[in-house]
Amino acid sequence: MVRFPTSTRQLLVAVAALFAVTLAACSQQDKITTYEESETESVGPVGHAGAKAAPTAATIPHLTFDTPEGWVQGRVGGMRKAAFAFEKDGKRVDITAIDLTASAGALLPNVNRWRQQIKLGEITQEELEKSISDIEVAGAKGSYVELIGPKDDERPPAILAVVVIEGDRSWFFKLWGDKELALQQKEHFQQFVKSVKFHSGRSAMPKAAPLQAAHAAAKKSPLLKYSTPKGWVSSKVGGMRKAAFQVKEGEKSVEITVIDLAKGAGELLPNVNRWRGQIKLKATTQSDLDSQLKSISVAGQKGHYVKLIGPKDAKPPLAILGVLLSRKDRIWFFKMMGDADLVLKQEKPFEEFVKSITFAEAGGDND
Repeated sequence: MVRFPTSTRQLLVAVAALFAVTLAACSQQDKITTYEESETESVGPVGHAGAKAAPTAATIPHLTFDTPEGWVQGRVGGMRKAAFAFEKDGKRVDITAIDLTASAGALLPNVNRWRQQIKLGEITQEELEKSISDIEVAGAKGSYVELIGPKDDERPPAILAVVVIEGDRSWFFKLWGDKELALQQKEHFQQFVKSVKFHSGRSAMPKAAPLQAAHAAAKKSPLLKYSTPKGWVSSKVGGMRKAAFQVKEGEKSVEITVIDLAKGAGELLPNVNRWRGQIKLKATTQSDLDSQLKSISVAGQKGHYVKLIGPKDAKPPLAILGVLLSRKDRIWFFKMMGDADLVLKQEKPFEEFVKSITFAEAGGDND
């Protein structure tokens, strides 16, 4: 046996350890790359220390699917796992596949959010159940909904959408844009959704436990504490909606909601532009948004605060006050929307409400 001096043996051990670490890092990188997607909606449509790590590419299923003829691939990233656009005769529709936590998959609030985007009023659970149909997605039952915008619009919009829960994720497949073109692409959209297959990562949850996953996610969600302003009447909450209120004054009304989503849903510009669309404002740019944003303290952290006033000639004129807060592995949306005059009248109570927020982890202490 060949014996090396002590100093030489120590050097050899160090080199071997370095080689092993480098090899492990390369191996881990290869595993992550396996689950990356190739390269357009924002949910509308959340970061950080002390929280359980957000799902990685190795724990979130990736997709395979058949791309319909003429669909042009768009940019993906974050929660957006697939994106396409289709254009014809100056008309356009966009198609996206987005994933969020299972608790974000409640149908009614998502459908009502989409209805707002194309200028339709909210519906009830009973009305929703009459308007949805089943569609199979990778062996699971998805819910399909078809929304057509007001007929008196110069160019009526439409949304075709499918929601399905797979393991611990909610998947949203959505086509939206010009009504005529959307309906022309309906069959292609449905074929696309039916062609989807999920390929799970190493630690993806079993397919048979969507409800358990939703309950588990809800239990991990922080509890809210706040001071309710005078005149605010509590309304129904559930799923991602953690608090909700209404204020009425004569025929005028506003709604206040508190919603939490996964971290990837918290990009400012697409969310603000989604809100702008809800009150008939055109999309803004990042530079314009930066000049409009204010800061507001929420539970000791800096939130982003925006005030949006719709066109004066709208009937009725609408407004939105919105605050986005990134906290641990969630994005929190505090939003007031409704009649512009009443929103502005409730501006100070809204700000006081947001500033009064504190978070208490389930089974734990306040921040």
